[in-house]
Amino acid sequence: MGKNEVDVIKHLLQVEAQAAALVNDAQSESSSKISQAKVKADEMFKSRFSEIVKSLDSDCQSKIRTFDENHSASIQNFKNQITQSKKDTLSFNSFLDKALFK
Repeated sequence: MGKNEVDVIKHLLQVEAQAAALVNDAQSESSSKISQAKVKADEMFKSRFSEIVKSLDSDCQSKIRTFDENHSASIQNFKNQITQSKKDTLSFNSFLDKALFK
């Protein structure tokens, strides 16, 4: 091989080494950017998730309170209706006599 050919091969090896270094740098930079983007996306997800959970929990607690209040009012109305209803003990006793003793 001539000196010129050796110089060309050395130059090509240097170019290849520089290309490999550039690729490694690009991979490192892209990995870093991906990691930073992932961290940022995770933070945004956790933040938004917490907001949604708080909102849903608040809504659920509000609905539970409303249902409890409606249930209590319904029970109280039923109790009032029962206690205020007219009792016909004479007819009731007559019915029991017929049902149990005849």
